[in-house]
Amino acid sequence: MDFIEREREAASLWTYEVALVPGLLQTRAYAQALIDDALMGPMVLVEGQDHERFAFMEGAFASELSADPGVVSRVTERLSMIRTRALDPDESARLIERMVNEP
Repeated sequence: MDFIEREREAASLWTYEVALVPGLLQTRAYAQALIDDALMGPMVLVEGQDHERFAFMEGAFASELSADPGVVSRVTERLSMIRTRALDPDESARLIERMVNEP
């Protein structure tokens, strides 16, 4: 089964997209502090109806869907770290507005 099928059947998804906030809106220090080695591409943690988890990682030249417990654990840890540092939606909107309005 491929990623698209797993995504369609998922009970939950945790996702991280590098390009969600365009790089031009990120300071170098902020990007490095937030994403460390996750710069390679988006990561998605897919949990099926049966609670089986899969990790999907995408890079510039390859993508991978894995059920390997070690891989799933590493992706879960990275996504959890990113989520603890992320701003809530209102704070994110205010930050973007401030950055756009700066001279």
